[in-house]
Amino acid sequence: MSKPEILAELIIEVNDKEQLNSFSNKLIKYKQNSESVFKDGNYYYDTENIKNQAFRGSSDDIKKDTEWFLLIDNLSDGKYLWEFDWKTRMNDIKWSLDQMAEQKKYELPELPEIQNESDKDAGAILGIINETLNTNGLTLINLYINSDSYVTALIKKKNLEKIISKAAQTGNKITEYIKY
Repeated sequence: MSKPEILAELIIEVNDKEQLNSFSNKLIKYKQNSESVFKDGNYYYDTENIKNQAFRGSSDDIKKDTEWFLLIDNLSDGKYLWEFDWKTRMNDIKWSLDQMAEQKKYELPELPEIQNESDKDAGAILGIINETLNTNGLTLINLYINSDSYVTALIKKKNLEKIISKAAQTGNKITEYIKY
């Protein structure tokens, strides 16, 4: 397995061969034909099904590390991670966390009430939530994409360092959300 495939497996944490095969097949398809993800210079996860794809644009960051975005978009399709806009509110975040927890069969603790929520961006809210998750053996991580959105995965806290290390080996950055 390649480093991105190992990282995907670490983030998934559960035995989901279908999801891993989906990612592996996407990597193979991309390596054989870059037009499977780029159309008119713009990145889409799947150019054959472009109407259902999030448009990420023609950024050099994407072209330099297409496999990173393929990993993110594949795991997003599988409900193993969620991408939050900076202004996403607690109700939407909670719903998404429930989806990720259900996918892994993890039980979420009761999440905290957020004081002055309108004064906080999604990153601050995720940091507050993470304090509660950490005491229950879970944590939220951010897969860095140089954007004002937060690519977020729910993992077991004990796997954090291994995942951060593997991301660094692929030339990418994963951090744990902290309260600020």
